[in-house]
Amino acid sequence: MGRTRVIGVIIVVIGLFSLIALGLNTSSRAHSALTFSPVDILTNAPWHLGTLTLLTFWTNVILGLIMIGVGLEVLWRQPGVG
Repeated sequence: MGRTRVIGVIIVVIGLFSLIALGLNTSSRAHSALTFSPVDILTNAPWHLGTLTLLTFWTNVILGLIMIGVGLEVLWRQPGVG
């Protein structure tokens, strides 16, 4: 088995893990919050981005499906081979 196939299989396995363990085992009402705060304490940065709140369930499911799709695309096309 070539290196490209191994990479494709690893991406699919990580995608399946993300989909099953992190996506489907999460409460459908759970939320994740990502806060963008400037680290510049000395100059008191004039801008502040708000908090990005996402549904954890759907975010993990979508990202898992994207990873599976990328892994299958690598297995199907095998870039860099031939």
